Amino acid sequence: MEPDRVRLFFTIDYTDKNQSKSSSKANQIYTQLKSEVNNQSLKDLELNTNQYTVQPVYNWIKGKKNFEGYQTLITLQVTTSDLKKSGSLFQIANKLGNTQIQGPNPFVSAKKYKENYRECLKVASQDALEKANVLAKSLGAKVGKPLSIVDSVQTPGQPRPMHYKMMMSDSARVATHEQAPDIEFAKQDIKMNITVSFELH
Repeated sequence: MEPDRVRLFFTIDYTDKNQSKSSSKANQIYTQLKSEVNNQSLKDLELNTNQYTVQPVYNWIKGKKNFEGYQTLITLQVTTSDLKKSGSLFQIANKLGNTQIQGPNPFVSAKKYKENYRECLKVASQDALEKANVLAKSLGAKVGKPLSIVDSVQTPGQPRPMHYKMMMSDSARVATHEQAPDIEFAKQDIKMNITVSFELH
């Protein structure tokens, strides 16, 4: 079953000695990020803020605690059904800088999963009946009504997400500005086991 949704997490990471400047600059990048993502006209786009923290950062040098500044972290979760265009989002992070990316994480929507699950049930049920008829015939009996039905589904774990951190120089940004990654997503298999007990006549 091919995934029909993809999710990415963009984390703005900005540190400055001044707390107000740190949060202000991070908010500025975050606002621009949302605007750039919206401009991509992605299908079924959903934007959610997953994290917003401001905290002091310290570093130990030669046994001495040194204040590095205030770190502001803001995470934007982007979900879309436009899997083929998700690669263009990397260009946005590349252009803005100070942005980490987790993903893309492809997944199957609840609607598509339900549709495929029902279809699998039909196939598995028919297969169970055909096998029951073969066994019953070999025993000189006939299959009656079903007494119980138990089904179980096994889905493989999600692919390990990829992590990127975009904090590049201006020259590097220019060099890669037009290079959107061509991402191919693997299909996800669903293994279904169905156990049906029938009456025999």
